Amino acid sequence: VTGTLVGQDMEDRSFIFSVGTKSESSAQNFETSLAVADATVGIRKSFFNLGVSSVSDNLISVGQAASVRVTWQNTLAEKMANATIEAKLSGNVFNPEDVMVGDGGFYRSSDRTIVWDKNTTSELASLAPGQSDLVTFSVSSIQNESLVRSVKNPHIDIHVTMAGNRTGPDASRITSSADLTLKIPTRVSMLARSFRKTGPFTNMGPIHPAA
Repeated sequence: VTGTLVGQDMEDRSFIFSVGTKSESSAQNFETSLAVADATVGIRKSFFNLGVSSVSDNLISVGQAASVRVTWQNTLAEKMANATIEAKLSGNVFNPEDVMVGDGGFYRSSDRTIVWDKNTTSELASLAPGQSDLVTFSVSSIQNESLVRSVKNPHIDIHVTMAGNRTGPDASRITSSADLTLKIPTRVSMLARSFRKTGPFTNMGPIHPAA
């Protein structure tokens, strides 16, 4: 059984499976139930409780730099080691030449990715249970306003992935991801004109209207 479970953190959802003889009545599924089993699935936060947000309410003006915060927390009961954070930048108006990175990260222009690891950010070498922190950076759109206005749905996409080595008996490499889209709001402009010889209505009266 595959699908999507909806709920809050720390809630459980259960599936109940029944096997039996088919009922001839549409009001019930089984004439006789022969076996019943259930499976419970817990809804939990991601391993890193990863979040991506912008101080500009996810809106950005043409050429404006938008500050972005990546927050994380180790939600496991054991330490995490050698954590890395990567922010992949894309979008139809993203300016790859105007990226500012804080908290020790570096911008890898070859694939438009910002990277933080234990070599640049010492806190990522070992994460204690419950430990939390954040990293920041800023991006901007291209400067040419005419070019931006010619693009349909101008936006900048940010895909963040955090990975780390889980210690203890369940040692493995685990990851969490989060996304953010910055949009450029539309400018509405209107032009009013009047016509005499075109349109669905019959036009009457003198040219230049007179009371």
